[in-house]
Amino acid sequence: MKRIIVLMAILASVSIPAAISQNNKCDAITSRVSETLSKGGGVSLHFVSTTTAGNRLIQEMAGNIKIKGKKFVMHSSVMDMGYDGKTAWSYIKGSDEVNLTEPTEEELVTINPYILLSNYKKIYKAEYKGKKEGCYIISFTPVSVNSDIKNATVSVDSERHYPTRLEIVNRDASKTVINISKYESAGKTDDSIFSFSKKNYPNAEIIDLR
Repeated sequence: MKRIIVLMAILASVSIPAAISQNNKCDAITSRVSETLSKGGGVSLHFVSTTTAGNRLIQEMAGNIKIKGKKFVMHSSVMDMGYDGKTAWSYIKGSDEVNLTEPTEEELVTINPYILLSNYKKIYKAEYKGKKEGCYIISFTPVSVNSDIKNATVSVDSERHYPTRLEIVNRDASKTVINISKYESAGKTDDSIFSFSKKNYPNAEIIDLR
């Protein structure tokens, strides 16, 4: 699942007094965004993601993802994917297969930013890097040396409080860059959209890996 896609870490910012410690700065930012991602109908993001290894393009895709707390549903040019709080499903376009899994929290961290923001202290060390070109910058470094991710850097618009860019460097030297072009409230969201529905993929073979 990690190799298919690494989704963006969604961060927003609040005014942070200079006297507040480094850890408290990160806590203030992540707490604010965790609340944003879990209240109401959640958020909707439009993104373009590019994964490279050196000068070689591995994958490029554009799409939209709706997030409501731990739950999410994504539709992109490469695949559709969702998580209803227990079961994750993924459909790679052209494969005629839907995979059903029950992912671990570590796997979800790389897909849904709410998991990262609400539990990041268990897995990552966060560092506030300051402000650059109208954006706050936060760096995440995994605590475990066995993590597939080496580090991640997130840029957050300091006025509109939405993420503009996420860069993830993996330990295999591959890199994923996600640019977000639009951020908005998802409005009233029916939780059924996060669950797999056979009627949306009537001809697909279901592979149950739970």
